[in-house]
Amino acid sequence: MSLNQAHHPGTDGVVLFYGERLLIFYDGCDLKLGAPIKGDFSGRIYLTSHRVIFIANRKSSGIQSFSMPFVNMKEVNIQQPVFGANRIVGRIRADPNGGWQGEAEFSITFKRGGAIEFGRALIELGKRASNTRRAFQPPPAYTPMDGAAQYYNCPPPAYAPPQGDPYYGFVPQHEAFSAPPGEWPIFVSAVDML
Repeated sequence: MSLNQAHHPGTDGVVLFYGERLLIFYDGCDLKLGAPIKGDFSGRIYLTSHRVIFIANRKSSGIQSFSMPFVNMKEVNIQQPVFGANRIVGRIRADPNGGWQGEAEFSITFKRGGAIEFGRALIELGKRASNTRRAFQPPPAYTPMDGAAQYYNCPPPAYAPPQGDPYYGFVPQHEAFSAPPGEWPIFVSAVDML
């Protein structure tokens, strides 16, 4: 997750990564962040193919944009209170060089609707991102083989060039680019020559 790195300076525009797609966006959302950031912010929320981006309405609040990659989110749930707007809650871990450090709780309240659609899409994309992350785990540590199973090089005569072989190293001569055919090649059949 990163602070103030997902917006275009001077505008309300969103900066997307190469290959990233904008899927859903909603106006009238409130973002509440727990410690260490702490604060309540109003603005617009975007769901892309890689992350959730929040753009604040008031730029003087200290947070202009807030980016949450799927792989850094956990414990994401959709809450439907009896009295009040639906919201999405969870925990987010900071990105390296993201403008802050640690882990924080977040709550996104959708005052104008859309929390269920946004939340379902977010959870599905999060599952896909976590499955992809598991697929690219580093290989296990190397352990050397022991005993007779170890490989070794063949003795020196095995790789020596053959001695006295006239065909060893023979490369037939040929032109790399042969002469092109005549400008107007004409073929005459044997019947016409009679």
